[in-house]
Amino acid sequence: MFAPKFKFQLSTKAVDAAMDAVVATGGLVATVLNTAQSDDGYYYWNAVNYGRGPIFAKPGKVLSWVDPVSGKRIFATKVRASTPRHMLARALPSIRERCQQEGGKVELSVEGFTQLVLRWAAIAIEELQNVTPVITGKLKASYMADLRGQGSALAGGGGEE
Repeated sequence: MFAPKFKFQLSTKAVDAAMDAVVATGGLVATVLNTAQSDDGYYYWNAVNYGRGPIFAKPGKVLSWVDPVSGKRIFATKVRASTPRHMLARALPSIRERCQQEGGKVELSVEGFTQLVLRWAAIAIEELQNVTPVITGKLKASYMADLRGQGSALAGGGGEE
């Protein structure tokens, strides 16, 4: 006895056309970044994520900052090193899992793929905010996504700190 034969065809013309249109635009790349910085232009994210060495004031000068908990101005001649918080490494598993769940929900067009990439960027921002400590008063609320060729596409609001 022979098993019945079934003919199965899958047309990928719509997928191919949509992907060709995306490739023709140069592809879609969303970059998630954090813009929190000090008054003199020092970006906080690298120091918090990767840690930093001790900071010493120049001779005859002092370091100064406002404590985010007490609100008091602190003065010191040195600040101890900070340990890395590994925010990106801690957020990546959740980002990957949630983006895979979103992957099947896409309209087959350039606009559909653009919206998918923006949803993935929003997921990355949310997950990064979830693991970002509240220590600078700015860091958690300063995530944003930039979609290549379209400028600032999505800003992440992190609530009050």
